Amino acid sequence: MPILTRYLSPEQYGMITMFAVYTAIIGSIIGFSTLTAFIKIYYSEKYKNRVYLSTSILISLLSSLVIFLLIYIAGHYLVTLYEFKVWWLYTGIALVFFENVISVQTLLFRMESKVFKFGLFELSRILLRSVITIFFVIYLNFGEDGPILSNLIAASIFVIISIYILYKNKSISFYPRYDYAKHALSFGVPLTPHVLFGTLSTTIDKIVIVAMISKAELGVYAIGFAIGGIIKALEGSIYMAYQPWFFKEMSKGVPSKKEIKRSNLLIMIGLFISSFLVIIVSNNFLHYYVGSQFVRAVEIVPWIAIAFSINGAYTMANQIVLYKNKTGMISVITIFTVILGIFINYILIGQNGMVGAAQAMLLIISIRAIIMLVYSNKLYCMEWFQFIKKQN
Repeated sequence: MPILTRYLSPEQYGMITMFAVYTAIIGSIIGFSTLTAFIKIYYSEKYKNRVYLSTSILISLLSSLVIFLLIYIAGHYLVTLYEFKVWWLYTGIALVFFENVISVQTLLFRMESKVFKFGLFELSRILLRSVITIFFVIYLNFGEDGPILSNLIAASIFVIISIYILYKNKSISFYPRYDYAKHALSFGVPLTPHVLFGTLSTTIDKIVIVAMISKAELGVYAIGFAIGGIIKALEGSIYMAYQPWFFKEMSKGVPSKKEIKRSNLLIMIGLFISSFLVIIVSNNFLHYYVGSQFVRAVEIVPWIAIAFSINGAYTMANQIVLYKNKTGMISVITIFTVILGIFINYILIGQNGMVGAAQAMLLIISIRAIIMLVYSNKLYCMEWFQFIKKQN
């Protein structure tokens, strides 16, 4: 980011952000959340994990081909509407499929508690992608194409590495099963609208900014979103460790509510403290970190950082709903908040520009978190107030 914001204009950065929005949207569809289904059955003796994983990969491949066909038929609308480059559309599909396969290997590292291997694998990917991006943008002057190509190259290399490790460790089978596909889809398909609209809930602000203001303003907003999004990355890392532990705890005959509640409380405290640290650091040092054209991004950071802290409460409450197989209700909650969010974004962006988009993000995430906490507590009462009273 410090390099890119000095070699790319806000408009170019806005174009890269729109590509990220595009891949996030199709990524929420490809695979139909079948890997989430795998996490749920991982500790079950009813299914063979290697066959289930292979079936999930096949579903990802077939759904990628369907998206490819749809883009071939209707992609020119995106090219015209958002001034997309045609090859970006197809690159995005390949990138998402590669990432799905790679995520199979990183998921196994997590489930098998191979923390060092997981960290090394992810760090190597980030480092390779960063080096290639710098080379393309600075030395070859590829402009906004540089980050897109570097992502594709890095993903291509690591998908090969992932397939090799999966094959070597006999983690996948070449004989997927129909009944496994049926089970995975019965879990994942009702969850897919939630994932899709969940993606929209964090990208609708960017789409509206482009429609109402400009790509250049989106580029500045994206920098502030990325800085505040450090909390989202932190939350995601915690989630990767929390979800397997939570499902394992819930699979016990008598789950420990005390341990679950203590973990949730500590996570939320940690996220809020981290968000305030990010805000303080960005207020004092952001102008050293980014190019002069992007300094206004500091106005965005507080709203986004706090929003993603609150999102931690949503994520943890969401695990209860997932465990209870109420994935359809998750989708209903998410769709409702996204539709509401369109109106909130339109009003606040109209009043406050890009800052209004960040304010809308905080408001939408807060509403969604409250609804999810209330609903999950009905499914599995966590007795939060009694617990907090005892802690005090």
